[in-house]
Amino acid sequence: MPKLLGEMEFAGRQVVQPITGKEGKLVRPYEDYFTALGVTSEEWFALEEQERKELIRKRDHYQDIITGNSQDHVHEFGTRGAHSVRALVPWNMGSFTAKNHELLQKDIYTIYRFDPLDAENGLVIIRADGKPFPRDSLWFYHRNDIKDQKKDVLGARKALWRVAERFRQAKKVTPQGFLDVYEWGASLGYSSSRVKEFIRVARFAKETGLIEMLEVMDIGTADRFRKIPEEDLKKVLGWFSDLHPAEAWDKFNEKYPGGSRGSTFLVFPKAKSKKVTAKSAGDVEYDPHTEMVIRGTVIAGGDKEV
Repeated sequence: MPKLLGEMEFAGRQVVQPITGKEGKLVRPYEDYFTALGVTSEEWFALEEQERKELIRKRDHYQDIITGNSQDHVHEFGTRGAHSVRALVPWNMGSFTAKNHELLQKDIYTIYRFDPLDAENGLVIIRADGKPFPRDSLWFYHRNDIKDQKKDVLGARKALWRVAERFRQAKKVTPQGFLDVYEWGASLGYSSSRVKEFIRVARFAKETGLIEMLEVMDIGTADRFRKIPEEDLKKVLGWFSDLHPAEAWDKFNEKYPGGSRGSTFLVFPKAKSKKVTAKSAGDVEYDPHTEMVIRGTVIAGGDKEV
């Protein structure tokens, strides 16, 4: 029987809602589920069905997310029969062997939660006996070794930079159906502050012509580079390209200490303060030119009464 899930509007389109279980939501903004595949949502919706499924197979490393065996099928949890093309979104698609695909179609296995970007609790499947698969038995939680993660992260970062560039362009020409770039960003799951950050770094990359060096970095990291003197920029980016990340950050923080101004502290010499007892601060005898009063303590060197 076709699965009838709820639908929602995303970026001006109707799509199937995610299966979120008791958590009630995905762990990341919706757009991130497309950029994790190396494409933006606009690029995704321009693809044919089989092209989208190939990206899902690649995301799942061409293996069944239950067993880790080589897979044959991409399964839509909210089915094509019930939802048509609206079912073809990353949070509604997973890779399975023919056997597990059949068990899901017959509702012998039931997906209770699926969030492909939630490494801690992204897949909960209920078996025929009504009990969930033990977490450690699901290959989903063991699928990313370090090599795969590095490759996946790089592809996701490049896709996010393309999102940032679209936001920069949309600052001047807003996509049809949205009041402004911030409303469009909200439809993709991003806060206005995040959209502003995207626009800043995209403008920075455009002005410096260094997009090829910047797009391998996290956008939040790149945002810290905007105030670096232009003559230093290539050298600093070289640190992050050639050195271990910890060493690169050590060099960066040493040369450009913090974006925060820090906190201000007053240090008083203990020997020059004295405690006094009085009914009120007005009854304390002290020199207003060289001392100040704080709750009955006279501090030498002060210049006002508090």
